[in-house]
Amino acid sequence: MSSSFEVRGLDEYTNKMLIRIEKEYPKEAEKFINNIVGKCKAEVISRTPVRKEGKSRCTKKKWKHKIYKKKGHYFGTISNASKKVHLIEGGHIAENGRWVEGAHMLENTMTNRQPWIDKEIDKFIDRMLDF
Repeated sequence: MSSSFEVRGLDEYTNKMLIRIEKEYPKEAEKFINNIVGKCKAEVISRTPVRKEGKSRCTKKKWKHKIYKKKGHYFGTISNASKKVHLIEGGHIAENGRWVEGAHMLENTMTNRQPWIDKEIDKFIDRMLDF
């Protein structure tokens, strides 16, 4: 089971510039996406709570990120192979009937990192197009 969060909302001009860079400089675009997603994954790992006992104590170790190309565009994903990550992320009802609030480690990371990601994209475009 995996949990995901999508970053969207780039303005049309920025999106066009990124598409141009993906076509003209594919290796640099892939390296850039890998760097951004890797840093976000590191923060998600640091936000993931560690359980002292039970089967979910290895959840922190199961975070992975992957970069892939689809229809000419690069995408990055952060996922976790743990069977219980969705319960830890979003909350759940415990065995004793109480509600356990979720840690929201992926959601909070992506929300907090959004301004940083936008700045990094702008810097990358300026650097690649020599502005």
